[in-house]
Amino acid sequence: MSVNISLVDNHHHPDDVLLEILSKLPIRSLLRFQCVSKSWRSLISDPQSHKKLPPAMAGLFSAGASPKFVSLASRSFVDPSTIDSGLSFLPEPRRILGVCNGLLLLSNPNSLFVCNPATRKRAKIPKPPRASIELALAFNPNSDTRSFKIVSFPLPGGDPVRRRGSDEVDVFSSDTGSWSTVGGIAGLSEVCSANTRIACSKNESFYVLDVYYGRTFALDLKLKECRPLHWPDGSIRKAGLCAPCFGFFRGMLHIAFVVRDAMHVCVLDDSRSGRYVLRFRKSMGEIMGKLSCSMVLVDIPAFHPDLDIIFLQLQYKGCSNEIMPEILFSYHWGSGKLEEICIRKNVEPMFAYAPCYNDDLKL
Repeated sequence: MSVNISLVDNHHHPDDVLLEILSKLPIRSLLRFQCVSKSWRSLISDPQSHKKLPPAMAGLFSAGASPKFVSLASRSFVDPSTIDSGLSFLPEPRRILGVCNGLLLLSNPNSLFVCNPATRKRAKIPKPPRASIELALAFNPNSDTRSFKIVSFPLPGGDPVRRRGSDEVDVFSSDTGSWSTVGGIAGLSEVCSANTRIACSKNESFYVLDVYYGRTFALDLKLKECRPLHWPDGSIRKAGLCAPCFGFFRGMLHIAFVVRDAMHVCVLDDSRSGRYVLRFRKSMGEIMGKLSCSMVLVDIPAFHPDLDIIFLQLQYKGCSNEIMPEILFSYHWGSGKLEEICIRKNVEPMFAYAPCYNDDLKL
């Protein structure tokens, strides 16, 4: 979509009209349009404007018993001071389990919480009726109800590495404030419980990455089916460098993994056909450049939801008994630019976070 730059004269175009125009643009355009004028920069960066503008990534939250926030203030129009990234309004201890469209799912020994760091609102959630091996948060900020759901995958009996052997999940709805069981889900028992990652789109479609067997599934609770999705390059179990990354980029499910020392980025072209299409491929030597002599890839934490950027965690090579520092980088697969962000002191998973400033959520 093109925008007439003559709109810079806001005397004839009140802010609310200009804001309505800007709200139709993608994030990458808003980042560029901050440079048009001081008034545009002020309007785009105003927290009140963010209630209408599409959500922009502000940083990454790390999981674990002591969650940390990595700010991307220099790469975003979001003012980090408008976010309580330290989660001071929540009781300790707390552990981040997931992030979805501006909301966080956390746990402590006694309960679950869903919170919004941008508005500092929270909701205490009762524990699931059965012990969970995985929990996933679903929230669509554009829905009429502004409600959220939590899906709990029950812990299987016996050896946790075996297949689930269950076709049920427990679902919490903020509309009812209670848990219910959804059973008879075809194909769910094929998902291994040992190591899964779950992503949720804005339309509350769940995608499950079975890291143990290197497979992905689309989980539809309404249709009660868990369909396998097909890889363009076979199974990823042969990828030994690090676990794959699973997330959304511009509203479409993407997955990144390393096979034969080459980074692959694939997009789910059609969820009904279950086919991935290869979007990007490049050797790790080309991506890392001179760093490949002294560092090794240990994790692919997240995709940027709007820009063609993927985050990489690299570690200095050292002796087997030596703990070397890990550094978070951003890699722009369009330009090939690799930029250092910060040194990380833990290896917990990370979640891309874009704040939601709506006050009328069911929290």
